[in-house]
Amino acid sequence: MKPHLSFLLLLATFFVVTPGRAEIKPAEDDPVKEAEQLHEKDLQTAKQLNNANPLSADYQKLAPDQMPLTGPAAQFQKLLAPLKVLADPRVREVTERVLQNPNRMTLLWAQVGWMIALFIFKSWRLSKGAVWYSRVWTRIWTFGLYWSGALGVIPYFIIRTDFLNLIQLIKTIKL
Repeated sequence: MKPHLSFLLLLATFFVVTPGRAEIKPAEDDPVKEAEQLHEKDLQTAKQLNNANPLSADYQKLAPDQMPLTGPAAQFQKLLAPLKVLADPRVREVTERVLQNPNRMTLLWAQVGWMIALFIFKSWRLSKGAVWYSRVWTRIWTFGLYWSGALGVIPYFIIRTDFLNLIQLIKTIKL
């Protein structure tokens, strides 16, 4: 056989034996596609950081809640989430009404009296405790009693409407 004829037969068998391109499917986990996605994510992060960097040409002054935080800063921001309640203007308005209430001095003296009464009561109960765990338990429940009275019961009875408005408003704010 002539060499060019054998080459043509080899070429013909290659086209007949090999499957068509439509049958070849790309792999599900294409490493090139994954690399492109990671690169795109890195570009977005870099763009956010450049927007927040005052020395960058792409600088855009962002609000503090729009700036990207990572690591310890993100964890610290989660701890500060309850302070959003204090930043709400409605809460500040109701708090001003509580502070301007004509019964505020009565509230102050009632809380001072409550503190002195609980101090004496706690001392008496601690003197009766024979073992260490009864003294620890006395400290725990008198602590709870003091703060529930100072932050809940006394303001409720002295400045009822403004106090209830403040509590209802704090309940409605989403953290």
